[in-house]
Amino acid sequence: MGGRGSKGSSRGQAAAFAELKGTERQINYARDLRHKANNALDEGAKEAAKSMNLTPAMRQRFEENVNTAKRIINSETSASRLIDTLGMVYFQGRTESVFGSVITAARRLSGII
Repeated sequence: MGGRGSKGSSRGQAAAFAELKGTERQINYARDLRHKANNALDEGAKEAAKSMNLTPAMRQRFEENVNTAKRIINSETSASRLIDTLGMVYFQGRTESVFGSVITAARRLSGII
């Protein structure tokens, strides 16, 4: 059973989710984690926009980083890899902490760290 494409970001940017490969149980869990990760990135971006005094250039770079993290997470096809990286994120924590953890997970997926 594969993943279905869907629209991602609430910022109006279409983000197709890559089809996930794995067992049905892995795929369902990875979809849930991916959904939570996208929500955490959206909420973190909103929070940062309200609380940080960013110049237009800084805001653009910040949004590029958020979109890159979403692209990395949403393009992963291995349910197991998503579970291994996003499964360690405590999604019930403070917005800033969850946001940072998801950014770190995206970096792990991309091989940066």
